Amino acid sequence: MPQVAPHGEHLGSALRRVNRVTPPKTVKSKHKREISACAMKLDALTKELAVPLGKYVKGFPAVDRLHPFEAALLHLTVGADKYEALLSRVNGVRKKILDAGKANASRASKCKSPKEAGLVLEEGLGVLENIYKKEETTMDKLLYFAQQLRRLPFVDPKLETFVLAGAPNVGKSSLVVSLSSGQPEVCNYPFTTKTIKMGHFDVAGERYQVTDTPGLLSRSDEERNEMEGLTMAALEHLDNLVVLFVMDLTGECGTTVKDQLDIRREIMTRFPEMKAKWVDIFTKADMFSIKEDEGGAGSTEWGG
Repeated sequence: MPQVAPHGEHLGSALRRVNRVTPPKTVKSKHKREISACAMKLDALTKELAVPLGKYVKGFPAVDRLHPFEAALLHLTVGADKYEALLSRVNGVRKKILDAGKANASRASKCKSPKEAGLVLEEGLGVLENIYKKEETTMDKLLYFAQQLRRLPFVDPKLETFVLAGAPNVGKSSLVVSLSSGQPEVCNYPFTTKTIKMGHFDVAGERYQVTDTPGLLSRSDEERNEMEGLTMAALEHLDNLVVLFVMDLTGECGTTVKDQLDIRREIMTRFPEMKAKWVDIFTKADMFSIKEDEGGAGSTEWGG
């Protein structure tokens, strides 16, 4: 992800560099040196503004080259359509600057006198500044997108991933800490104030990653928020996936056992291929006992 300079900082830096431009000493004629200096300053400002914009456009990854999970995160964070439209606009600004800069630099170089070249320089610098200044909102948005996307966690799609899923407050985060060999990374997602833990552990020389996911509620996709969308994206798009479905049968998590089982059944129905790599985990197991005659968890049809 490229480092995007703030709009005013970028423009100010570019103008300062222009003021340091001097014509080559090989040009002996003072008359020609002054004309050359005007053309060179226009060329310098053009490059100082356009080159970074080009690097920004190339530095942001193309949506069609992202891993499906990364693309889903992009959509949840800033919106894939808005992302592509913004990069297209930035590239359009770059082209405008190049066209205007080259045209005015060429005009300045063909002037017959330093005075004429100076007028072209003044006009050309104004044109370039105005093009860039009018795009302050565009550049501010690009900076914002870069900041938000940089906060997203790195998930290595090559590693087998243990994803802890379940209802809210069932103890998924605590399990990530317990399973990780080191201190898990705390991931801050732009679309929520909540954090997600991601850790790693090694078994027989093999590296694995483990992550918790936002809690799911028993409701339709249309009713789900971005955080639940993140969980579904992880389940749908991450490769080499092992699902650790976490349940709290005490009911203290705020979600009934029936609703937790409904969530479990929904995931298994939607992603039947996961049944081969599915582990049910019960937290607070010392705090409950299954009594089938009382209609507890033992009397519920599990399925899968």
